[in-house]
Amino acid sequence: MEVAEEFDGIWASASLLHVPRAQLDDAFRRILRAARHGGVIYMSFKHGTGQRERDGRLFTDLTPEGLAAFVGEFPEAEILKTWQTGDVRPGRSEERWANALVREFVERANSEGRRISSGLI
Repeated sequence: MEVAEEFDGIWASASLLHVPRAQLDDAFRRILRAARHGGVIYMSFKHGTGQRERDGRLFTDLTPEGLAAFVGEFPEAEILKTWQTGDVRPGRSEERWANALVREFVERANSEGRRISSGLI
């Protein structure tokens, strides 16, 4: 994705989990660049830790805490919410998902020097 400030919202449901962990930073940086200031990004990963292959498909697994830590590495992003859900597909009720809502923001300081973001949902 090579666009800048094009989207108010980006839906990355069960898609980024197929990006190798070594390339995930770059993929997320591109998503942040594509989001408008204050834009919201939804993303989900299979619940777990590490990287694995299943049936010839790559999975990068994260917990809600791991997802929050990952997003925390990007100063232009802030976590609005993380949570865990169960899989609703038939026969997969034991599988869990880590979900996050993230906001792209421009950082600036208020008069006390505290970080504030450029918009609210």
